[in-house]
Amino acid sequence: KRFMEAYGKKELEETLVKINALLTSEERMKKTLENVFIEFDKDKNGWIDKNELRALLTWAYKLMGIPAPSEEECNKIFEETDENKNQKIEKDELKTLLLKLLQEGKGRTEQTLSKLKQFNYSFISKHKNNFC
Repeated sequence: KRFMEAYGKKELEETLVKINALLTSEERMKKTLENVFIEFDKDKNGWIDKNELRALLTWAYKLMGIPAPSEEECNKIFEETDENKNQKIEKDELKTLLLKLLQEGKGRTEQTLSKLKQFNYSFISKHKNNFC
């Protein structure tokens, strides 16, 4: 058990609990959306522009442990997220994007946790005589 904890199992499980809490609670999601919007709407104009979206995506990708998106990827995500094509990401559009990012984060966390459990099981099985 100590070996598994040393390699982040506990942190991954806690992350998964937090993501699931956001995905299953409209109130938590609303609060998170508001906090993210306030944090990344740097000029306080009431919407997220391309530069602000890039900062948000860089932050989110870092949390997921993946490289920051390129400018091209950010532009593509902006176009996909800007549903009414007014060159602004409004709160309702940002909510859709956050849900996608949370789902992706959940999938990546579950995948990593599964791989970690498989690795730990394999390692302990191979070295069981070395444990007290």
